[in-house]
Amino acid sequence: MKSRAAVVVLLFLVGEATPQELWSKCGQRAFAEVLDHGGGQDAAPGQWPWYGSVFHYRTDRSIAFACGGTLISRNHVLTVAVCVMDGAGSLLGSGEVMVRLGTHHQNVLHFGNARYRRVKSVHLPKDGEIAILKLTEDVKFNKYVLSICMMVQPFDDQNAKLLVGWGVNGDANQLGSYLGNDTCHFRNDRASIGVALLMGGWFLQYFTHCSGDVITLKRYESWIAKTTNLIYLQKLRSGQDFNSTHQYPQLLPRRHCGKGLIDGEKSTPNATLYEFPWIAKLFNRALGYNCLGTLISHRYVLTSENCINFYFIPDLIVLGEYDNFREPDCQLEDPTDCAPPLRLYEVDYVVRNRNDYRYRIDLIRTTENVAFEDHIQPVCLPLTSELKHLRPSEYTIAGWNKNSKNTTGIIQKETIYAASSAECQINEEHLPNNVLLYTTSHENVANRTYSGGPVGAAVPSSGRRFVQLALVIGPVERCVVALDIVPYIDWIRANMVE
Repeated sequence: MKSRAAVVVLLFLVGEATPQELWSKCGQRAFAEVLDHGGGQDAAPGQWPWYGSVFHYRTDRSIAFACGGTLISRNHVLTVAVCVMDGAGSLLGSGEVMVRLGTHHQNVLHFGNARYRRVKSVHLPKDGEIAILKLTEDVKFNKYVLSICMMVQPFDDQNAKLLVGWGVNGDANQLGSYLGNDTCHFRNDRASIGVALLMGGWFLQYFTHCSGDVITLKRYESWIAKTTNLIYLQKLRSGQDFNSTHQYPQLLPRRHCGKGLIDGEKSTPNATLYEFPWIAKLFNRALGYNCLGTLISHRYVLTSENCINFYFIPDLIVLGEYDNFREPDCQLEDPTDCAPPLRLYEVDYVVRNRNDYRYRIDLIRTTENVAFEDHIQPVCLPLTSELKHLRPSEYTIAGWNKNSKNTTGIIQKETIYAASSAECQINEEHLPNNVLLYTTSHENVANRTYSGGPVGAAVPSSGRRFVQLALVIGPVERCVVALDIVPYIDWIRANMVE
């Protein structure tokens, strides 16, 4: 059993409400049975619960429809700049604009479910293409009023051809969707949007209208994050490309790394204490932990992109863990030989790689330097040409059992071997160039949490050091699917700061 102090800490972590809980359901529709067909389709009630209307007040205080507006938080509506300007092109004051949400037709008021909000303030970026309306009070969500997720990645024309706006099929008052290449389909709505269904949720990608070019939102990421305080926009950042002419700081350790108790027993799946001091757990206060990562420096943890998404962003990095069920962690053969307590480090932000590969990596930066101890050490990365071309006869992975019932809480290790797509029964045509396959003798590899963790080997270098060569994406039958990290070394260097 964990000690009482450890239990209290963990209860505090999982019991504390976080801002993430307020947006973790963004992009989710209450009416899952609603389908989206090709061409123009009238919206059913609740089909697009984040899309509303922006109105202007006339001099007699009646209202006139201006264009659509998209709810991106409880109190922020995103639209285009021309929607908050008068006929002369002057910016309207906040008291001259109103927002209505929760209706699928302008003539259907939807009493009890629609939400009407005045605008407290209007925000425009420097170039003035888009606008954020801060509402006077938070919107109470219901089945017909919900927020959409913002797309924190470059616009992908192949991934977002579904448009949503007012004026489908020639009816200016009808909300609807259109699947196709006609960006002029919603001629009466200057703020129609392009959306994509990813990871089970809907994401806003761009604005489109036939009177102008597509307005992508990627370049407004920082401005939107600062204006709205949306936590996932603040925590998830797009990385920069490597520039060979730029001098980057040398933050990756070359000699003082990979120093675990490498020569542990191979005959048992139980790792020894101090054998994998670089393996980290990605923890979220509201959701627990779902993946692993690797400590690569005093401030950065390396993991797989599939471990982090808009619904799971880690708050904490857990380092120095060995046995999930015991505190302190001690050697099995010598209960008096114990490691220091596990350490918790707050996550500052996540840097996302945006290359053309299907699978990518993420870099997690902590808010403070990680103190290296006997049970917390960085792994070595393949920085030299020799290590980049290293092809050992066997590799090692490590992780914890997923099902705690009748199983050990000690970190488990396994020897794996390079495999072909035929051995793993995977169609090679569907296999990206940066993906590696390994066979394992373990029958239930899916019952262990390896994802995001390292694939590596011990190499003779100033003694023996563990070098990470890939990171685990996930299991397929008796095979382990992993991501080759060698092509990412320069990108990692380019996105590390002191």
